[in-house]
Amino acid sequence: MTTHYKNWNEIPVHLATKTALSREGLRPNGRVVGTYFKRSTCTYIDLYDRNEAMPKRKMSEKQQLALEKAREKTIQQRTCTRCTHTVQHKNKLKGGLCSSCIKNLAEIQQIEEQRESCKNKINYIFNNKNKFLVLDTQTTGLGENDEIIEIAVTNLDGKTLLNTLVRPTVPISNDATMIHGITNEIVEKGQPWSDVYKQLCDIVANKILLIYNADFDLSMIQQTCLAHNIDAPNFKSRCMMELYATYIDSERWYSLEEAIEHRMPHKSLDRCFALLLLIQKMK
Repeated sequence: MTTHYKNWNEIPVHLATKTALSREGLRPNGRVVGTYFKRSTCTYIDLYDRNEAMPKRKMSEKQQLALEKAREKTIQQRTCTRCTHTVQHKNKLKGGLCSSCIKNLAEIQQIEEQRESCKNKINYIFNNKNKFLVLDTQTTGLGENDEIIEIAVTNLDGKTLLNTLVRPTVPISNDATMIHGITNEIVEKGQPWSDVYKQLCDIVANKILLIYNADFDLSMIQQTCLAHNIDAPNFKSRCMMELYATYIDSERWYSLEEAIEHRMPHKSLDRCFALLLLIQKMK
């Protein structure tokens, strides 16, 4: 009576496939004593009793050499040419590559394409310098009622077009002072926002602003305008923080200091110069 097995671990130790017997130098006597259903191929594999198996006829040295070469060729056909991982069947390789390498190479290609796209955008900026300016601000804090207390603008050649303190209508938080070092006493010497804003509008007219974390600086400009009863502007801008994250294929935002790999004073003009360095780095 032939026994049928559904799971490999159910098969008794004394039963083996023809392939397994062959590895042991044996051959079946022809009587199938069991079968195993292989789900991956939907086929039944015959099982034989090891105790009834017969020794294989000893191969000549030439036959053994030919068999060894055949085995090496089979292994080579199942080995990934990139990572040298051996798969179960050569059909699992595509173009000589395993699925992991195919996925990895696709990811690398995507990153390279993203980086090339970023470089093209940077090259466009440098080829059209007259269209772009760099802007940075320092503020009283990070909340929805905070205002700008320092602002700087440069062109792409590093020429300073605006660099001034601004007198706010709200006090500077201690946390903010710890970051940029600007105190309430220092900003008493600053210009009123109404004067600074007029200068800013004249300087950036018809320009595109390059800003590291553009959403923050633009929202602070709007909040400061609102605090001084000035209509909020609609400046054109590009966020260089987002562009840099794409350039390095990062899912998190990097601080400007992390991006340029250098610590610097947290002053608006210094940060404008730092952003210029970063743009050069991505070129």
